[in-house]
Amino acid sequence: MNAQQQKMSPVALAVISILSAPLASATDMLSMSIESETMKAATCDDYNVRVIAYLPAGEVATVDSSITLSPTDGSAPIVVNDSFAITTTDPTGLFREYFTRLWNQTLNGTYVVSGQATLRGYNTVPIDVSQIGLLECTVTCTGTLGDYVWLDSDRDGIQDSTEAGLNGVIVSLQDSNGTIVTTTTMTGGPDNKPGYYQFPNLCLGQYTVSADANPLGMNLVPTIIGNAPGIADDSNEPAGTLVTLATNDASDQTIDFGYVTPKLDVGTGTPGYWKNHSEAWPVESITIGGVTYPKATAISLMSLAEGNAKKADKTITMFKALVAAKLNVALGTEASCINQTIENADDWMATYGPVRSQVLASSQAWVMGSPLHAQLDDYNNGRLCAPHRDSLAQ
Repeated sequence: MNAQQQKMSPVALAVISILSAPLASATDMLSMSIESETMKAATCDDYNVRVIAYLPAGEVATVDSSITLSPTDGSAPIVVNDSFAITTTDPTGLFREYFTRLWNQTLNGTYVVSGQATLRGYNTVPIDVSQIGLLECTVTCTGTLGDYVWLDSDRDGIQDSTEAGLNGVIVSLQDSNGTIVTTTTMTGGPDNKPGYYQFPNLCLGQYTVSADANPLGMNLVPTIIGNAPGIADDSNEPAGTLVTLATNDASDQTIDFGYVTPKLDVGTGTPGYWKNHSEAWPVESITIGGVTYPKATAISLMSLAEGNAKKADKTITMFKALVAAKLNVALGTEASCINQTIENADDWMATYGPVRSQVLASSQAWVMGSPLHAQLDDYNNGRLCAPHRDSLAQ
């Protein structure tokens, strides 16, 4: 093998040898020898099958080859066809090697290698080979897909920093054949925050990610999913979202799923209602001003006395109204009139809170906070875009 041929073939995985000599009979002009062994590629995207041809002096011919790699797991075979011309003026003939390059094939596993070669022009006798050998190619795949499932409390399809992640949702990953590769249930992610999931060690290819919130027993439904300009698109289709990883180390961390509680004609509730009806809470925790409170803790804080008028702690006042408003929205009541106020009140609590930070009614902070509280109070009492629950019960 000359230097150029050695450069072309970093790893010779299998050999089809077409041995031809100037014999008397046309039927004797071709013979085949097979090297059969277990082979491993140096890299899984740069390998070849070697075709060797002997051509007598002054002859011109074409070698056609077809190489088939059949996965031992029964999946679809890979077929690579090649063709190259050969000629020589050497009076004794020329022994030449040519390479069927298997470019850009995605391999990962063990393959049975078989082939067919035809020498055309000088002698047209095909040679079939049932098995040349075995190819073992193991790819180290570090691709990832993720990463978040959340409760869209304000039902707008956008992930807000104050909205909680959902543990217990089952997320499944299917390959391009529809076979489930793996499933995962969220139990916590960065800083042990709920709602995060991750599928690691993935190879390049197409995958479908789906999510199932039924195990939570909360009757959740998907939030709005963007499919037009100007529509929020933080959430993907939980019935199945198609994702493509272009390389073995690609990562896509945008496959998020948002859920909401079904809209119910239940009406709004005041802080007093939510404090005394823990069984009606649609969530197990609530985030106020960037701080997440378990349900029991939030109910306990809603029971705090605010103090007399001059010394009342207005972070407690805002906390109660904001918790009630968020629970009303999470339960499915109309929220178009209050979403912005809830966001602004959350910002106020993030700035002047947390709860029990002793913000007085006479402070400049409450000058800004008081109008927000008034809006929340009107909403919770059914005086804005959603009726109070008591009016619906009559």
